[in-house]
Amino acid sequence: MSTQTTNITIRTPEFQSKSELFILPGYRCPVCNGRGSFTNETGHDQYKEDPCSYCKGARKVKAVVSIKWEPDNK
Repeated sequence: MSTQTTNITIRTPEFQSKSELFILPGYRCPVCNGRGSFTNETGHDQYKEDPCSYCKGARKVKAVVSIKWEPDNK
């Protein structure tokens, strides 16, 4: 089985930036497995589609990685 991986190398910023934000899109939703919804039986031969509560029906999720730089006072 293939997996999607992303590596982030952390280095001190070249400028006086105090924070950084990385957005890594395109990961399949782990809850609905990329379907976007779940089918629920509501009666005999009656079905209802409920959107996934994790991806809100988008089928994909993104990772938002925030790095905050601050003094290393021990």
